[in-house]
Amino acid sequence: MMKKDGADVKFAITIHGGCSPITSKNYDEIVKQEDLESAKQAQEQLKKLSTLGVDVVVCEISLNANTIDKSDVIEEAKISKNSFIETIAYQNSGYALMLFE
Repeated sequence: MMKKDGADVKFAITIHGGCSPITSKNYDEIVKQEDLESAKQAQEQLKKLSTLGVDVVVCEISLNANTIDKSDVIEEAKISKNSFIETIAYQNSGYALMLFE
């Protein structure tokens, strides 16, 4: 809506903790069976958002905690050493923080 109104906008999504499996090419091997459809939809949405210019960033610490190898991360996601520090960097460059749970 903001772009349609002519605003120059830039968005980023930082992913950490238990959400990081949605960035794995092999999410179906690490996500609980009852969460597979949601994980698939989330990953598809991340890929779509990436094509629209949204930065998708996943935390390397969270990847390690979830035993996800960096080579298994979808190409649309950038790997950050620490997504909390990455989020602070985004804020320092003018991004607003919005939390979703």
